[in-house]
Formats: sequence, C-alpha cells, structure tokens
Amino acid sequence: GRPALMFQEHALFPWLTAGKNIELALRLRGVAKTDRRTEAERLLELVRLGGAHGKRVHELSGGMRQRVAL
Repeated sequence: GRPALMFQEHALFPWLTAGKNIELALRLRGVAKTDRRTEAERLLELVRLGGAHGKRVHELSGGMRQRVAL
C-alpha cells in the first residue's frame, strides 16, 4: 500500500539493538507497545535473523544490518 524508502547504507541507530531499532519503527507506525516485541521478533524471523533481537548493530554483518533496516 504505502511507498517506502530503502537507503543503500543501513539507517539504524547504533546505540539500539536490532530488535529495538525495529520496535522504534513499529512505534512510529502506531503499533501498541504490548505488540511491538512480538512483531519485531516475527519480522526478524522473516528475514532469517531469529535470535538477533538483542544484538547491537556493530555485532551484525553488513548483510544482516541491511535486513534489519528492511
């Protein structure tokens, strides 16, 4: 439905974990606080990054960072 923008370089906040970066985007979309973690974990599973919720950006490879940003 809605257009999106994907940068060539990842646009993640380095002080947040992979999961918290996703949760921030969900928060900006109006997703309820109680649903954000579950949805972030589902999205990480979707891009084959299950278990990466607590990893910091510097702990991820370039490809992993791109998938989190996606």
